[in-house]
Amino acid sequence: MDIKLPDISDALKPLPRLKSLVMTELEEIKRKTPIDRKVFLYAFLGVFGFLLLIAFLLPLISAPSHTSPTAAAVHAQAPAEPAPVTSAQQKAIDENDGHSHDPLPPAPLKELEEPLGTNTIPAIATDGRKPAQIYARPYNKDDIRPRISLVVGELGLSRTLSEAAINDLPGPATLVFSNYSSEPDGWMAKARQSGHEVLLSIPMEPLEYPSSDPGPNALLTRNNNDENKALLLKHLINGKGYIGVTSFSGSRMNTAAEKLKPLLEELNKRGLIWLDTNFTPFSVGDSTAKQISLASTKANALIDDNMGIAAMDRILRDVEHDAVKIGRSVLLVQASPLAISHLREWAKGLAAKHISLAPLSAVIE
Repeated sequence: MDIKLPDISDALKPLPRLKSLVMTELEEIKRKTPIDRKVFLYAFLGVFGFLLLIAFLLPLISAPSHTSPTAAAVHAQAPAEPAPVTSAQQKAIDENDGHSHDPLPPAPLKELEEPLGTNTIPAIATDGRKPAQIYARPYNKDDIRPRISLVVGELGLSRTLSEAAINDLPGPATLVFSNYSSEPDGWMAKARQSGHEVLLSIPMEPLEYPSSDPGPNALLTRNNNDENKALLLKHLINGKGYIGVTSFSGSRMNTAAEKLKPLLEELNKRGLIWLDTNFTPFSVGDSTAKQISLASTKANALIDDNMGIAAMDRILRDVEHDAVKIGRSVLLVQASPLAISHLREWAKGLAAKHISLAPLSAVIE
C-alpha cells in the first residue's frame, strides 16, 4: 500500500524567525538568571524536536485507511474454519445432513391421545412420553455446528403450495399447517411421510382486529379464559402427529399475558411445544411460556410472502450470522412459490458454511 507523506516545507518556513526569537529569549534569561546555557539549550531543543515529530506524525495517524471496502467486507464475511471434530461429532453431522426425506413413524399413537367428544386430542402418556418428543424429527445433538431452524407456514390451504413445501424443502424444515385446512390430518401425514415434523397453527386475535379477521372460532382477548380454553381444545382436534402449536395471526393475543398464560398452561399439560411467531416487539409469548416451564422458542426473523430475492438474501445472511454468533436461529417463512424455490437452493449451501439445518424441536429450550 502506497502512503503519501505530508509536505512539511510550509511547517519549516518559520524556523529562522523562531530561532531568532529563541536566541533573544535565551539572552534575556541569561541576563536575568545565571544558568548553564548549554544544558538549557539541549533541553529546549529536545522538547522542540519532540513537538515537531508529533506535528509530523499526526496526519499519518489520523489518515483514513486505504484498504478496499469491498475486500474488507469479503474478509469479514468469510466463514471461519471449523474446529476439529471427534468421530462421534462427525457421525452426528453425517446423520443430520443425510436421510433428508426418510419418513417419520406413523402418527398418532393411541397412548398419546385423549378422547374429546367423538374425537381425540394430544395428551401425555401414562409413562410420561410427550407428543413433542415422540413426534419430533430425530436430530443427533452431538452435532456441534450452529443450528438454523426453518419453519414454513401456513400450509394446507393451497394444494400446490403445500405439495411444493413438502416435496421441495429439505426434511429438517418444520412445516406449519393451518387449522382451517380442509384436511389437516392428511396433510400432516403426508408431511411426516416426507420427513418433516409439523406444527398446528390456530387462529388468535391480531393487532388489527376487528378490521383484520383471523377467522371463525378465533381466540380473542375479549373472551374469558374458559371460553378461550374451550376454543383451543376444539382446534386441537384438527391434525395428528404435530409436536406443538403456533399462531400466524395472534399478534395481539401474544401481548396479553393474562389471556395467553392459561392457554400455554393447557399446551404444557398436553406435552406440546409453543412457537412464538414474534410478529410484534411487544410479544410476551416466549417469556410467558418459560415462566411455566413450557418448552418454547420464538422466531428470530421473518420472510413474508411478498418478498423478493434481494430482501430474502439480506434476511438469510442475518440468520446465518445470528446462528454462528449465538448457536441457533429460527427463521419463520410465510410460504410463497418464490420463497420455497429460493430456500430450497439456499439450504443446499449450509453444510459448506458449517451450519446445520435443524428441525424446530432441536432448537427448543
